[in-house]
Amino acid sequence: MGLWATTSAAPRIEGALAEVARQAAAPDALQTEVRGRDLRVTGTVTDLAAYVDRLAEFERIDGLRQVAFEVETLPLASPYELTLRRTEEGAISVAGPVPDDAAKAALIDGFPDGDEADLTLATGAPDEDWAEVVATLAEALAPLRSGEVMLSDRAITLAALAPTPREAEALQATLDALPKAYTVADEIEVEDDGTPLRLSLTLDDGRLSGQGKVPADLPEAVSEVILGNGAVDVTQSVRTAENTAWPAMARAAIEALGALVEGRLEIEGDAVTLTGSGAPDAVEKAQAMLGEIPDAFDVTQDLTVVEEVQPVGLVMDWDGETATATGAVPEGFVPNGPAGVEPSLDLDEHPQADGAVAFRRNADAGIAALALLDTGRVQVDAEAIHLTGTATTPQVAVLMDDVLASVADSVTITRDITYLDDGSPAAWTLRFSTTDGAHVEGRLPAGLSVADMEAALGVEIAGAPAVAAEDSETQGSLGVLDVLSEVLPEVETLTFAREGGGSALDLVATPGVELDVMAVDLAEKLPATVAFSIAPSDVTLPEGSTRRNATTGLEEVFTGKYWLPVLAFEPDAETCTEQADAVLARNKITFLSGSDRLDATSIRAINAIAAVAKPCLDAGLMLEIGGHTDSTGSEEINQALSFDRANAVLTALLSRDLDGAAMTAVGYGQSEPIADNETEEGRAANRRTTLRWTSPEGEADGLATDEATDAEGSADAGTDEGETGAGALDDAGEEESEATETDPEETPDAAEE
Repeated sequence: MGLWATTSAAPRIEGALAEVARQAAAPDALQTEVRGRDLRVTGTVTDLAAYVDRLAEFERIDGLRQVAFEVETLPLASPYELTLRRTEEGAISVAGPVPDDAAKAALIDGFPDGDEADLTLATGAPDEDWAEVVATLAEALAPLRSGEVMLSDRAITLAALAPTPREAEALQATLDALPKAYTVADEIEVEDDGTPLRLSLTLDDGRLSGQGKVPADLPEAVSEVILGNGAVDVTQSVRTAENTAWPAMARAAIEALGALVEGRLEIEGDAVTLTGSGAPDAVEKAQAMLGEIPDAFDVTQDLTVVEEVQPVGLVMDWDGETATATGAVPEGFVPNGPAGVEPSLDLDEHPQADGAVAFRRNADAGIAALALLDTGRVQVDAEAIHLTGTATTPQVAVLMDDVLASVADSVTITRDITYLDDGSPAAWTLRFSTTDGAHVEGRLPAGLSVADMEAALGVEIAGAPAVAAEDSETQGSLGVLDVLSEVLPEVETLTFAREGGGSALDLVATPGVELDVMAVDLAEKLPATVAFSIAPSDVTLPEGSTRRNATTGLEEVFTGKYWLPVLAFEPDAETCTEQADAVLARNKITFLSGSDRLDATSIRAINAIAAVAKPCLDAGLMLEIGGHTDSTGSEEINQALSFDRANAVLTALLSRDLDGAAMTAVGYGQSEPIADNETEEGRAANRRTTLRWTSPEGEADGLATDEATDAEGSADAGTDEGETGAGALDDAGEEESEATETDPEETPDAAEE
C-alpha cells in the first residue's frame, strides 16, 4: 500500500521519507537524497553482502516510488597491511588500508601537522579489534626516538629505538596488552640506560680518577680532561642534558677541583659537593669557579687552606728513543736520560726542597730501571719509585731488581710492567684453504718472520703472530714451506703446526689428486721429523659451483668432480693454440720417472688444458695429443713410451667429460726432433707433448707444443716451422729403455715438464 496525498501534503511526505532514509543510512554513513518520492543513495559499504542488505532495507521504505542505489563496495585488501613510522626528527607517517572512515579519522586526528597519512578504505580487516590495535600502536610510537611498525593481518613486526629503558618497558607493556590473537615480533633498542647524569671525581697527587655519566653536549675542555683520562671511568650519553645548564655547571665544578692540591667532587642530580685543600690562591680560585655555577644547583663546599710546601718529584717518559722529564727537583739537579739519551726537561727547581738527598738517589735508580724497558714511565719522589711500561721478557725484572737494590729499604717501589714475551718457546700453526688463503697464529721463533714464510710458501699470509724472543730455533720451517709450495695448488686445506721439537702436517687434497703419489713425493722431500697425513676432499658440491683459488688467483668452476679454471675466449684454431700456450706457460705436466703415470702436481695442468679444450672441441675442432721423446734408448721403447704418455693425457681429459670422439693420442717417439739430441738441452727440448688442433675436414690449423725443463736447466723455446709453441708438458728424467734407467745423470724423482 503506497502513500497518497494532495499536492499540499507533498513537502510533508518528502520530509518524512528523507528522515526514514537518513536513519537507514546512518550505520554505514551513506548519503541520501529524496526528491518527491524518489530516493538516491550514495557511499560505500564493506562487501557484497552488506550491499544486498542495505539495498533491501531501502527498498522496504514505504512510500518510495524509485530507489537509485549508487553505493560501491570497498576493495578487498589481502593481506591487510599497514605501516606506521616515526623518524628521529619526530615526523610520523602511516600508509595502508583502514576498514572505515571512523578508523581513518581516528588515525589522522591523532597526527601533528606536517605528518603524512596515506590511507585507503578497504575491506579484509582480520577482526573488529584491528582498528583499535592500529590506534594503540600509533600512540605507542609517540614517545619513542624512532620506530617502524608493520601490521600484516594479525602479525605485528616492530623495530624501535626508545630514549630510555622506561619508554622501552612501556612499549613492551603495550604490546603485551594487545589481543591474544595478535603476534608480535619486536626489536626494541635503548638509546640511553636511563640513569641520571652524575660525576664522582678524586684529585690526588696530581692524578684524576673517578667515574660517572655525562651528557653528549659536554664542553670540549671538560671532555678532554675526563674522557681522555684512562683513570676516569665515565660513560657519555648519546643524549644531551635535559637541564641545559648541566654542562656549564660541570665545567665550573671540574675547574674548581683542578685548582686544588687534592680534593673530591660529587655531582648527583642538582647537588654539587666539593671538598679538598690547597694553597690560599688555589682555594680562592676554586671558590670563584663554584660561584659561576647556576643558581638552579645546590652547591656545597668544604675547602681547607694549607701553607704552600715545596715537595720534589720527577716524572720521566721514555719511548725507546727519546725521553722527557717534568716535575719539581732540588736546585742544581739535572737528571740523566735512559741509555745515555739526553732528555727534554721541563723542571722547576726548589732551593729548599725537603728530602733532596733521598730524592736524588731514588731518581738515579729509577731512571736506570726505566732504561731497561722498551717504553715506560718512572715517577720518583723522596719516598717512592713507581715504574710502568713494557719490556721484552720477564728476565728484565731480574735485572731491574739489581738496579733498584741501591735505594733505601724505606722507599716504596711499585712496578706495573707488561711483558711482550712471556719467555715460553715458539709454538705456531699455519692454516691454508683454497678459498680463504693462508693465516698464521701463535708465537714464531725470533729467527722466522711472516715475510720469510710468504717468500717460501709463495702466497700472502695473514695474521699477526707474537715473537718468542728467547727462542731463535726455526727447525727448518722454511724448507718445509718450500716443499709445500710445490703442492699447494693441489691442496684444498692445509694445517702445519710447530711446537717444541715436533711438527704435524695435515692436508686435504683437491679432487682428482692421486693421494699415494703425493704421499710418496712428500715423504721423499720432507724432513723425517714432520709427521704428515693426506686425506681426500669429502665436500659434496653442486655442479657449476664457483670460487677464486687463493693460490693461483684464478676463478674456478666445479665440473664433474674437478675444479677447472674459468676461461673466456672465442674458440678457433689460432685462439685455442694461444690459450693452450698461456696455460702451459703457467703449469707443467710431469710423469713419474720412466712411467706413463702422471705425478700429483700434474692435475693443475690437466684441469687447465681441459678448460681450454672443452670450448674448442665444442666449436668443432679436433685435438691430437702427440708424445715425443729424445733419441736416448731404443726406438721401439721410445715409440711405446711416447704413445703411453700421450694416451695418459688423453685419458685424464676424458675423465673431465670432454668429447672422446674428437681427441686422439699419437706416439711419435724420437722421429720428430726439434733440437740437437747430442746436447742435454737439445734432448730436454725434444722430450715434449704437442696439442694439434684440426678442422673436421682434417686440415691442420694450429699446434701447441711443450718445452721440457730438466734438473740441469731449461731449453730455449723451439717449435716446428709455421707452428706455435706452448709450455712444458713432458718430463726431464725420461727413461726410454733399460739402458738409460741407470744413467747417473738421471734422477729417480718425478721430473718437471
